[in-house]
Amino acid sequence: MRFDRLGRLPGTPGQRELSVEVDHLARSVGKVLVVRVNGVVWGSMVVAGDGSAQLDRSTNVGQRVPVIGHGSLVTVRTAGFRLVGYARF
Repeated sequence: MRFDRLGRLPGTPGQRELSVEVDHLARSVGKVLVVRVNGVVWGSMVVAGDGSAQLDRSTNVGQRVPVIGHGSLVTVRTAGFRLVGYARF
């Protein structure tokens, strides 16, 4: 599982990105995973046939991206609320 808080993009003041990737979920193929930042839902992703899922958000393409700072909690859960993984920054 990999969580990246990419923060500000070089040369683009005020622009932010967030990337969340999970893998090794072969038993969960086709299931929806929900990504939350500090308890707020920021998106969902579907587990692909290879057992991986990815969510990318960027203000550079007009998407809303959460502000993630020291102590922020990012969680990935199934639609049934089972915890798949988390990261605290």
